[in-house]
Amino acid sequence: MRTLAKMGTAALYISPVTIAEILEGSEDPVATERALSEYHSTNIGWQSARRCALNQSRATQRMGENDAWQAAIAVNAGHSLVGHDRAFERREWLDYIDHRKS
Repeated sequence: MRTLAKMGTAALYISPVTIAEILEGSEDPVATERALSEYHSTNIGWQSARRCALNQSRATQRMGENDAWQAAIAVNAGHSLVGHDRAFERREWLDYIDHRKS
């Protein structure tokens, strides 16, 4: 949530997978949901399912399922993926920004 606050809302999109992960760890899900509702959300859909399957089937090292979905959703939407997770590093097909390193 701190990273989202620093980045503003103009062109930020949050995947349903990310929303679920944030809500799962939230101490106050109602307040968190209210804060997240200020951002645009993306859909999963068939295209992302296809991309997720393609990425996983071709990977020499598979991603965790949530990470694979997040990456596929970002790629299909033409967005950069912002996070802090080694699973996203060195994926040539993914525009990844580690918010703790930038």
